[in-house]
Parts: sequence; C-alpha cells; structure tokens
Amino acid sequence: MKYLMQTAFAAALIGASSYSYAAQNGINYDPAHNPAYVAAQRNGDLPLMTSIINTDLSQIKNTLKFNIIKTFYSRFCTNVPECVPIAKLANAVGLQVLLGVFEFQPSNSGCIGNSVNGQCATVWTKPGVVEAVMSANAYPNTVIGVVVGSEDMFTYNGIPVPDLQQRIVVDINTIPLTIDPQPIMG
Repeated sequence: MKYLMQTAFAAALIGASSYSYAAQNGINYDPAHNPAYVAAQRNGDLPLMTSIINTDLSQIKNTLKFNIIKTFYSRFCTNVPECVPIAKLANAVGLQVLLGVFEFQPSNSGCIGNSVNGQCATVWTKPGVVEAVMSANAYPNTVIGVVVGSEDMFTYNGIPVPDLQQRIVVDINTIPLTIDPQPIMG
C-alpha cells in the first residue's frame, strides 16, 4: 500500500510539473485538429479558417493558460492559396509564437520538384520563409523564434533525401540574415 501511495503521489507530481512546464514553455498548435478548419481550407474559405484559429488561440491563452505556441507553418493557407499569418493572430490574443517553416515535398502537397528551386520550394516553402521573416520583423515581441524543417530528412527506412536537406540548410541560412536584430535589454 505504501508503494502504491508513493507511486500515485509521484505520478500526480509529474503531471502537475509537466503542465506547469508546458504552460510556461508552450505547446504545439495546428488548426487541422478541427474538421471544420480542414473543410474551410479545402473550400478556400479563409474567413472561416481565420475564425477557427482565433477561437483556438483565445482558448489556448484564456482557458488553458498557455503563453507560447509552436507551429509547423508561419502562415495558414487555403488551397488557392490565400493565407493568414499566425503571428498576427497570436499577437492579437497576447500569445508568443515559435514559427515553423514547413519544407513541402511532392508526397504531401501535390507539388513537383523537390530541389532548392523546384516547385515545392518556390510555391509553398519560400513564401513561408518570407512570412516568417516579415512576421518576426512586424511582431518582434510575439515571434520568439523560427524553426525550419521539422520534416524527415530521411525516408522511413533511413535513405537520405539530399534535395530536402539542401533546402533546409538554405532556408536556415536565409532567415537570420533577413530578420532585423532587436536590441538586447539589460
């Protein structure tokens, strides 16, 4: 019985500290958890997509009490694409954001050409890089960082994807050179 009580206490302590850590350090966010968002995205309904994201962000901030989100994208787009920058929406509710830049590949976007200048990079990824830079400059107190290339640089069986690896390196090198440095307050 003593062991059971110690285990239950340890589990409760770990659960509470995990929530505290997440609330302070943030959570991942993707509006695609909502089937209505996915349908709006497919139907080119940017106002509905934006409304769903705004509702989510308000709930994350005000109900769940998180202060930071991490996204896989710097902008959320319809299939047209018409897009809304997530930093703008996060700023409006007082959330900070760690922006993601997704490296689109032919298998997950319907685009062709995986090289640095291929269609996947130029139509989808490069605009995400540009948005991340613009958002970091427009909302320096909201954007706390930019993460590039959360994607797999190797296939499921360990084969490298050199084109994708090269694109990630190019994008990582582009971002710090184009974000206005903010003075460090001491």
